[in-house]
Amino acid sequence: MTTPSKTPVAPAADLASSAEAVQRGLDQQISVLAGLIVDGAAALTLAVRKAWTSYLDYRAKRRAFDELMSLDTRMLCDIGVSRQDVHAIVYGQALQGTTRAPETKIEAPVAARPVHA
Repeated sequence: MTTPSKTPVAPAADLASSAEAVQRGLDQQISVLAGLIVDGAAALTLAVRKAWTSYLDYRAKRRAFDELMSLDTRMLCDIGVSRQDVHAIVYGQALQGTTRAPETKIEAPVAARPVHA
């Protein structure tokens, strides 16, 4: 004859505390996930704002470059800029040499030049 197996039955209080523990764990996971979503949305917003600002800055610099390059050499000389320096001026790079236009460059007198032996 076989005896029926006895499975332990947990009291109702133990089941309630287990359900509460599971619920607390789920609440924590949801809270962490919500925090990650909010942080991700903030990071995405910042990245999009930075990209848009960079694009607008590029367009403004490009427009200034195009306008300066459309001026003739004499007009550039009047404002003290050579055509070679337009890129450096617009994009904020160090100038290469003088800002005078080549045709207005003043040569030193022959007597003032150093003599190499």
